[in-house]
Amino acid sequence: MAAALLSAVGYVAVKQGLETANYKLFIVLGLFIGVVLSGVLLWSIGIGLKGLTFKGAFPFIVTGGFGGGLLARVSITRATHGIGASRTHALTSASPLVTAVFGVLLLGEVINLQLGIGMGIVVVGASSLSYFIYSGNSDVNSKANISSLLGLALAFYGMIMFGLHPILRKIGMDFGTTPLQGSFIRFLTGFSFYVLYLLITHPKIKVEINKRFTYYVVAGIAWAVSPILAIYAVQYVSATVYASLMRVGPLFTVLLAYFFLKGIEKITWKIGVNALLIVLGAILVSTA
Repeated sequence: MAAALLSAVGYVAVKQGLETANYKLFIVLGLFIGVVLSGVLLWSIGIGLKGLTFKGAFPFIVTGGFGGGLLARVSITRATHGIGASRTHALTSASPLVTAVFGVLLLGEVINLQLGIGMGIVVVGASSLSYFIYSGNSDVNSKANISSLLGLALAFYGMIMFGLHPILRKIGMDFGTTPLQGSFIRFLTGFSFYVLYLLITHPKIKVEINKRFTYYVVAGIAWAVSPILAIYAVQYVSATVYASLMRVGPLFTVLLAYFFLKGIEKITWKIGVNALLIVLGAILVSTA
């Protein structure tokens, strides 16, 4: 539950920071915090990089570059700016649907009744939420409408990558990579790639620190600590219970957004209902 709450805090803090600060700064800062925290834990209570092989590291390099380490993180950050924290978190929490689909396609898993119902609820919730986001801007050619469509596309990309992450993580761990090693590699890959990208494309980028910079620090810490807490959570509860508890994150985001994003993001009953549908469907999928 703490991991789910921190994830929600990250979404809300990012939305606050994006109002005045450059999102590139948040990406760099968030990944750097992740590298430092996971690295400290890896060498203080873990085994460091002993026993690590390229086969075991490669899946985490992939997630570091294309998943939550970099591209998915960039996508989620931009989506949060375009369609809001509560909508983005709700849509990305439909990721168990992607995991279930690829589980069937790649691992030969069977879709039972509960899984089918859960998948259906997720689809209905996500589709309805997407419709309300799009229809909220009546002018199809308006900048606001284009921003909403881009935000939706980026949120769905994040959902797909977060859904693939458990499968890639399982592959990497099957080759002997520990969870802490995987987290460190994922953060380090994302940080290295993004810094290299900025040095090439923005060699004279300026860092402007204002009063909202604190929100980026809070979000970076929250999104770095949350996955680390999740790693240790599975040592005390079953994977099914863990997956179900993590799905309540969007409800925390809706609640936090209502109190802390007034004047920035409008929270309606439609958002709440569709977020609840996605959460319920994701829980069914996770426990099927």
